[in-house]
Amino acid sequence: MNNKLAVSSEEKVFIITDKVQVLENDYFSYIHTVSFCPFNDNRLMVSSSGFDCIFEYDLKEFNLVWEWFAWENGFDIGKDPITNSDVLLTRDKEQAEKWHQEGKNFLLIDNPKTQSLPTAHRSAFINSVSYHMDKENLILATFFHIGKMMQINKKDNSVLTVIESMQHPHGGKQSDTISLATSTNSGEIVLIKDSIEYRYYTNELEGKPSELGEIEWLQNSILVDDFIITIDSNRTSFLIFSPDKGLYDIIPYNKDWAIQDIVCGNLTQEQKVLLQETSLSNG
Repeated sequence: MNNKLAVSSEEKVFIITDKVQVLENDYFSYIHTVSFCPFNDNRLMVSSSGFDCIFEYDLKEFNLVWEWFAWENGFDIGKDPITNSDVLLTRDKEQAEKWHQEGKNFLLIDNPKTQSLPTAHRSAFINSVSYHMDKENLILATFFHIGKMMQINKKDNSVLTVIESMQHPHGGKQSDTISLATSTNSGEIVLIKDSIEYRYYTNELEGKPSELGEIEWLQNSILVDDFIITIDSNRTSFLIFSPDKGLYDIIPYNKDWAIQDIVCGNLTQEQKVLLQETSLSNG
């Protein structure tokens, strides 16, 4: 955006302009998406899926300006992957001591550089985050475990369900007129337009290996003009379609690629070199 590109590894965010700058945070873990603010290209939102949290950075000063932890906003229950019993999650030592006194099963994450959470242990597994396209104080996050796209208000940290009944969703987007997310395991692209919900299914599309059977896996979707572009991982293809015209096309990509997100924009030759060097040094 405006001569800036942001990409991430599992625990770092790289800002590429005419140089490469790095954002680090002890609570960066299993980063899924980074998103530039449409109102201020010096603001960047990061989803740290591994610890159920979201961070916003000011890229002019390179400092943290806002954070949101699911554990501190009503989503603090994970699952023990061995016993399948509930486990309360916190980074607050006082809260952990209170639960200890109450005899509750909990996990204190106060040294994130040496601790990690398996997927099942995470309470929300926030695997995508984006800014609302028209309202500055709102962001969208997909909660993998509970199958919802949530709208979070940065002013008061409140949460509102926008789309539900999805299977392991990714790639939430919203403007004043549309809401969009992918229901990953069910192979659905969910669009709300003019308060009406539409679900577009990919299960009958060609191009999926027969050994995958009925298994679908859709990653993020984006809006480009009147088209939706979706990453179809099981077909190793981009699905491009127009909901209004009922037209679609499937564009294959390299079968060795595992694509997590897509953006539209232009890079200078210098940025392409920096991106390649960054990728090779962090592969």
